[in-house]
Amino acid sequence: MITNEQIEKLEWAEGTARGITHDAKYLCYPIVDIKVKLSSLAEEHGLEDEMEAYLDVVSDIANDLESAFYECESVFKEAINELKLNLYED
Repeated sequence: MITNEQIEKLEWAEGTARGITHDAKYLCYPIVDIKVKLSSLAEEHGLEDEMEAYLDVVSDIANDLESAFYECESVFKEAINELKLNLYED
């Protein structure tokens, strides 16, 4: 039998997961530093346009990675919804 306590524990876990995935937001800082260094180096050698294309790919991948971490929260959301559905069916 499903209890409200089980749901509450999962809701707490979901909140904790949200805090953990929030750290993904800060992954961009070292990435930005590396991009700036590469961009500056390329600019010194007249290769800024060529480098920009590669750095755009890096930005897209960094955004995808951040989004993927946020999607991990769905594990808890789905479990909570399933428990609530089963609780109300009983």
